[in-house]
Amino acid sequence: HNRDRKLDQQRFHAIFEDIASIQHPSMPTRDALTKVVWSSIVMLPDVNAMMWRESKEMAIHEEAVRVCAQIRIAAFVRKILQFARYKDAKLSAITIAKNVRRFLSRRFVAKIFKALKDDEQYQQRVKCAIVVQQEWRRFFWRNLFLHHQERVRAERRTQILITHAKLKEERERKLATVVYRDVIRIDATLAVVTIHLQDDAQLRDDASMQLIVYVPTTKRTFFFKLAENDVRECLEKALSSEGKLSWDEMLSERALKELPKRLILRLVRNQPIFIFSRRHLVEKGILVDKRLVRADGDIFILSTFRSPHEFVFNAYQPSKRLHMRTKLKLPKLIEWIHDAMGDEDNQQDDSQLSILHPKRQPDLLEWLIKRVLIRKNSLDDKMMILMQFEAEEERVLKLVIKVQAQWRRLRSFRHAKQETLHQYEKIFDRENQIYAYRNMLTDQRQKDKPKLLGEDDLENPVDEWRKEETFDAETGQTVCYYANYATGQSSWLSEEEAARLVQRRYRSKHESDLIGKKISFAD
Repeated sequence: HNRDRKLDQQRFHAIFEDIASIQHPSMPTRDALTKVVWSSIVMLPDVNAMMWRESKEMAIHEEAVRVCAQIRIAAFVRKILQFARYKDAKLSAITIAKNVRRFLSRRFVAKIFKALKDDEQYQQRVKCAIVVQQEWRRFFWRNLFLHHQERVRAERRTQILITHAKLKEERERKLATVVYRDVIRIDATLAVVTIHLQDDAQLRDDASMQLIVYVPTTKRTFFFKLAENDVRECLEKALSSEGKLSWDEMLSERALKELPKRLILRLVRNQPIFIFSRRHLVEKGILVDKRLVRADGDIFILSTFRSPHEFVFNAYQPSKRLHMRTKLKLPKLIEWIHDAMGDEDNQQDDSQLSILHPKRQPDLLEWLIKRVLIRKNSLDDKMMILMQFEAEEERVLKLVIKVQAQWRRLRSFRHAKQETLHQYEKIFDRENQIYAYRNMLTDQRQKDKPKLLGEDDLENPVDEWRKEETFDAETGQTVCYYANYATGQSSWLSEEEAARLVQRRYRSKHESDLIGKKISFAD
């Protein structure tokens, strides 16, 4: 015997189905249940009265809401119509008042003008005023034009004065460097000789003086750059000085007159050519070798001078009358020889390496001359003379610069690659069913992998929703959206908002199922 008198929903539903099947065995279960409910429960007087009462209240409430809506709509319509009529009336009143004021003002002004036209004195004053205004405008514009012309002339005079001042300053600067000027005659050819003293800022090619020869008959100018040692040695020999001359003695007129005496005139195709004679102007030391060498498709005269402290190599190019000079200090020569001989044979002793011995001077000269290079300068395309170790140092320096450039290029490439890795991300394209690449700064998307990545690739996107921002061109504002780059999906709702929307839709569906027209029971 079951003492529990309470029935749960499942037992109640089973008993109710048994009753329906007993009373209506020929009908389906759902229709039988519906007929039993309507015959046994709904037709009860209390239940029927309660249902009619609730229906009347719902109908009255619905009717009251409808009547209130009609009243509000009617009031709003009346308000709109009344406001429109008020605006029309106000605009009409404003227009009428404006036209009335315009009409009255025109009549008043017309009366005034009519009275003034009838007055002869007024007419004369008007004519006089017109004439005075015309003359004044003519005077004003003429005066303005004259001022403009005067201003233009003043600006032109100022510009001319500035140009003259610049030319004067330049001329004075040139004249300040002139230490000697004279007119000489060589073989019936007149020439103007000018000697300039160059300061430290103007020193080029180890020249301290510049001798300029101008030939008026041919209007040609010849320039000769003289080094300080050449000028000093020339003047000391010309003046038969026992000791070294000071700069004051060298710049005296008596000393400078000796320099033009070294000018030699040659006639080439009946044209006078001046040459500065450097005879007896030799290097310090002993001339130990002089030979012809061929370099860069031309012939050079190579002279070698030896002093107790250095070797000097002079190269002369006859085709262009070009002098080149380089020197080699004795300590550097010893270091160079030991390095070179050590590389050739590490087994030789110091006695065998002593190529600097006076008895082995021919061998030393041959060894040095083989290592003298005459070539064009890569910077200014002029011929230059240098030693082999200098060319080797220059080559090593170029290699170092090239290696540094390659290292900077590699470092910049690595930096750009790291920036690309941080700037791009991998996303899934749902339309093409492939992976694409997105620029996180500009939001641009491309199918091809960025070239800076090389053989590396980005990691696959994580399956998660992220909040992104985009610019709406229609509204001109920044709007937010949510995207899952692992699946290629995007939505205007976040995960929380989407869950709330699903819950709200589910509750609405559940409520509509409970209070619908037919009462149904879930299986």
